[in-house]
Amino acid sequence: MTSFKRISSRLLPSVLLLSGALWGGARQITIELPGKPKLEFQKGDALLIAPFLLIPAEKAEEDKTARKAEGELRSFLMKMLSRSELFSVKESQGVPLPSGNMEKLRNAASYWKTLAGQYACTHVVSGVLDFHIQDRSGYETEEYISPYNGQTYTRQVLVEKSGVTLELLLWVFAGSDGSLKSEENFKHFLEKKGRNQDFITAFFEGVHAFEEGLQRVFLSKPESQKRFFYAF
Repeated sequence: MTSFKRISSRLLPSVLLLSGALWGGARQITIELPGKPKLEFQKGDALLIAPFLLIPAEKAEEDKTARKAEGELRSFLMKMLSRSELFSVKESQGVPLPSGNMEKLRNAASYWKTLAGQYACTHVVSGVLDFHIQDRSGYETEEYISPYNGQTYTRQVLVEKSGVTLELLLWVFAGSDGSLKSEENFKHFLEKKGRNQDFITAFFEGVHAFEEGLQRVFLSKPESQKRFFYAF
């Protein structure tokens, strides 16, 4: 009878050869898998884009720009969410918010339920938008290398800067009872050299910085994952 030790010794080279073939024939590929959104929607659901609460600005011109930004935000969400074939998207027209207090608005379940019923929507999208313009100038210290002796010195230079701070608190309410289903916070600061007053353009750059995070809330976005396969 052949002993187990002898069988093992005979099989060992084959096992090692097979193992080497597997290792040597390994290939890495990247595949796209469907990613699940944070909120689950059913076919035929309808989303309502409601007004967003604006944080009051210090200056009148800033407040005017912020109101424009709020309208652009709703348009941006309409375009982004309309990509999905799973649900339809509507926008409320001329609907005032019941409160200027963030906490009261967040907990106003009866209001969100009534609003959803008026537009026959299963979900309501709203939130808080903080859009502030920062425009400042001053002296900053910078280093420079002298072209005469090659030594490093410091000097004061006048720098004019303008920028936009954009913070978005996004809410999604259930139309059935007005309860809060999701709350996401996004923040972005865009610094601009000089005194360029095209802050709506800056706003768009900031919102596009949020796009990937917003998509994860509503849309099924493909995710890249690495896999190994073995060639024999």
